[in-house]
Amino acid sequence: MDYERKPTDQKTFSLLEDVFVAFPKIPMSIEVKDRGNEDAARLTIELIKKFNRYDITVVGSDESWWTRRMLRVDSNLAAVAGKNDILKLIFTYWLGLLPYVHFEREAFLLPYMTRDFIKMKENERA
Repeated sequence: MDYERKPTDQKTFSLLEDVFVAFPKIPMSIEVKDRGNEDAARLTIELIKKFNRYDITVVGSDESWWTRRMLRVDSNLAAVAGKNDILKLIFTYWLGLLPYVHFEREAFLLPYMTRDFIKMKENERA
């Protein structure tokens, strides 16, 4: 699917470092989209260290293997649950076992199902 830029579209992207400077105390969730890109993960983790954001920043991916790999670089990171963890959450809830199950991740992120998101997904299928 090709995308044509509209005149109203944003022309630049904010650097993560600039975002951390502008919003030093705002909690954030970061997903390194380029799975397997060790350099991107390492640089993201270095910025979290530099700005001492361990308590207010979670990192991860919907793929559990990628989150585990990032945690190997720095085990002090707070991480989000992946697909497998979310399935575990759903099934243990249905079975009534949720209070007895331990989850290793600090956050569960769910997608925002906005009208724009749904329209984008419908266009991808067309």
